[in-house]
Amino acid sequence: MFFIASTFKKSLAGLPAQEQAAAKRAAFDFQMNPANPGLSYERLDRLKDSSFWSARVNDDIRLIVHRSGEQVTLCYVGHHDEAYRWAQHRRFETHPATGAAQFVEIVERTEEIVKRVLRTESAEPPIFRHFGRDSLLALGVPEVWLDTVAMATEDTLLQILQHLPEEAADRLLDLATGARPTDPGAKSADPFMHPDAQRRFRKVESEDELKESFEKNWPQGSLVPDARGVQRGTRLFSYLVEAANAGRALGISYGGFIAYLHAVATFDELTGRHYRPSDTGAIVRIALNITSAAGGRKAVARSQYTVLAGMDTFIWQKRKPFDRSPLAWKNSPVQPPYDRELWLRVFPNESRALIGPSEILRVA
Repeated sequence: MFFIASTFKKSLAGLPAQEQAAAKRAAFDFQMNPANPGLSYERLDRLKDSSFWSARVNDDIRLIVHRSGEQVTLCYVGHHDEAYRWAQHRRFETHPATGAAQFVEIVERTEEIVKRVLRTESAEPPIFRHFGRDSLLALGVPEVWLDTVAMATEDTLLQILQHLPEEAADRLLDLATGARPTDPGAKSADPFMHPDAQRRFRKVESEDELKESFEKNWPQGSLVPDARGVQRGTRLFSYLVEAANAGRALGISYGGFIAYLHAVATFDELTGRHYRPSDTGAIVRIALNITSAAGGRKAVARSQYTVLAGMDTFIWQKRKPFDRSPLAWKNSPVQPPYDRELWLRVFPNESRALIGPSEILRVA
C-alpha cells in the first residue's frame, strides 16, 4: 500500500517551482519502481525510527519515506540536511487511545520545550491543570508530550501546539478557549482509517491519484500556525500598528487572519469548511500568542486616546463597519487592557477598513 502524507505536500509547496517539478517526477518514479537505481533508495541510520528511508531527487533534494511491511508513505521532501533533520526528529506511531497513525516529534525536542515551559511555570498557572493525563491522551496527545502539555501556560501554549499532531492541537485549543473539543471517536483497528489519520494520509493506487494529491487542496488543516506562520503574524501585527499610528485604521477578518498565517487563499481552503462564530475564541487566542511572539502589546494613539493593542485588536468582522465580534469581548480568553468605548475612540466606525489583497502580499 502506498500513502502520501500532508507533511510531504506542505514541504513540497515550500520548494521553488523547478525543484517541485523534480521532486514530483522522483515521487512518480518511486511509486512505480522504488528499486530504480537513480533514486539511491536507502535506509537512514542512527535514527529513533529505523523505518525512515531516503530517495534521491537530485544532488541536493531528498525524499523521506517511511516503510513498514507493505506500507510505504511519502513523508517529506527537502534539501539534504533539512530532510534528514526532519526524519531525525520524528517517529511514526499509532496513538494508544485513538488508534490513529501519527508523526510524533521525539523526546529530545520535547525536553527542550519542557525547559522553556518550566521557566514560566511560576508566573502563570498551567491551562490544563484540571485535566488528567488520561483526559489529554484521549484527545490524541502523544504520550511523550503529555507532561509538556500539562504544564502549558498562556505564554507557551501556541509554541507547544506547533509540535503536536493537528487533531491534538485543535482539540487542546478548543479546550483552552472553553469550547467543546471534537470527539476522536472509537479506537481504529486500522491506523490509516481513523478520521484523525485521514486528515494527513492519503492512499494512492495510481500515478493519476498521486498527481491529484499534489494538485488538489487538502482541507481540514489545523488553525494552529507553524513557526513560519507565527513569523508572518508578527510582521502583520507590526505593520498594522504602524499603519494605525500613521492614521490608517486597518484590520483583517477572522478567517482572513488564519488564511494569512497559513499562506492559503481562504479559511475554507485550509479547513474544508466555512468560518464559524465558535472559531472566534480559538482565533483570539492565536492572536494573543502572536502578540507575545512580537514582544507584547504596542501603543496605538488617535487624538488624545491610546490603547495598548495586540494582534487581537486588529481582527474584525468582514462586513462594514468592520467591528470586533461580540464574542471577542465577552468570551475572549484574556480581556484586552481597554474597553469597547476606548477602542472605538481609537478605531472609530467611519475610519476602519480591511487590509487589501495587494497590500497584505507586501507584508508577507
